[in-house]
Order: sequence, then C-alpha cells, then structure tokens
Amino acid sequence: MNILKKIPLFSCFNENELDYTYSKGIRKRVAKGSFIVRYGEYGDSLYLIEKGSVKLTLFNKDGKVIILSTLDGGDFFGEFSLLDGKPRSCTVIAETDCDLFILTRQTFTSLLNEIPEMALNILKEMSLRLRKADKKIESLALLDVNGRVLQVLYEIASEGGKKTETGYSFDKLPTHDVIADIVGTTRESVTRAISSIRRIGILRYCRDGKILLQKKAG
Repeated sequence: MNILKKIPLFSCFNENELDYTYSKGIRKRVAKGSFIVRYGEYGDSLYLIEKGSVKLTLFNKDGKVIILSTLDGGDFFGEFSLLDGKPRSCTVIAETDCDLFILTRQTFTSLLNEIPEMALNILKEMSLRLRKADKKIESLALLDVNGRVLQVLYEIASEGGKKTETGYSFDKLPTHDVIADIVGTTRESVTRAISSIRRIGILRYCRDGKILLQKKAG
C-alpha cells in the first residue's frame, strides 16, 4: 500500500481507499527487455510502475523502433485501451527489471464510481502527455536533426538533470542509439549532432564525469 501513496494517480485516496485498491490489484514482475503490451492487441488493464522504467514505442515499416516516451516509477500506462476498449496504441517494453501493479477495467471502473477525483488525476496526466506529443510532432516538422537532438537533451535535463546556475548537470545521458530512436534518425546523425552541439559550447563533458548542458537563451 505504501507504493500507491507515491503514485500521483492516487493522491486523492484516503488510507481505507488505498488499502482497498491494493487488495484488488495484481502485482507482476517483468524482466528487462520484456514486451509488456503490444501495439494492436486488445487489453483491459491499467499498469502502474512501482519500480523500474519502460519505453513506449512504435515500429516503422522497416522494423526500426521509435521511442515515443519513457516512464518511471509512479507513472502509469494502458489508460487509452482501458477507457475506450480499443486496441493498444503502442508497444511497451521494459527498459529495466520492473515491478508493476495492474488494475483491471472492472476494478478501475468501480474505483472511478466511488472516487470521481481519480478521473481528474488521469485527465491531468493525459493532458501533459498530449502536450509532449504535440511538441514532438512540432519538432519533427520544423527542426533539423541538430534541433531535434538538442530539444531531447533539454527534455532529459528538465526531467532528470540537476539544475545549476548556468544550466543542468547530469551523471549520464542515453546512448546515441536511444536518442536516435527518440528523434527518428540514425545513430550516426545523432553523433554528428552532439559533436556540433559540443562545438558551440552548449554541451560539455567534464573531467569528473559530469555532463553540463547550458540553459536555453531567454
């Protein structure tokens, strides 16, 4: 039950409601690299990540993976198929070993009827994801590879980096292969883009292993 307290979706629940929800859910552990749900299949469950991280992906006609988003502990996925009963809109793959908490449609509907505030939490998260999707579509349409890579770096910085006076500090960044999957290009193009970004001083690798990203102008 302590796990549910840390998940924003259940921030409106009291102790009894959390206890009831926990008793109705299913806990599952999946190994790194496992396909949790697949694009096009039917599903009736909401997945909450207790521990670990997953990537939401699509595959193009050549079989190349495109990463739509990554989710970590406290996030959830599967809400679209749960709500509308239509096939899954993407494939979800475990990036690490994951502990998942699963709610079926029947249990989820029961919770919504009893605790309507839960719907607001879901709408807030879905709105946030739609805004991120809009930004990604905009970048694909308007930015070159360098611009798309830089935008991804700033997204990573704002979500997982440590703020400094001049920008952000990281322990590490995703591999060039992963960044390529996010921006929809090749690893070689990402390598060239990062080299270009480093040359103009926006991205710096320090001797102590830290990575520094300069703030956007303005």
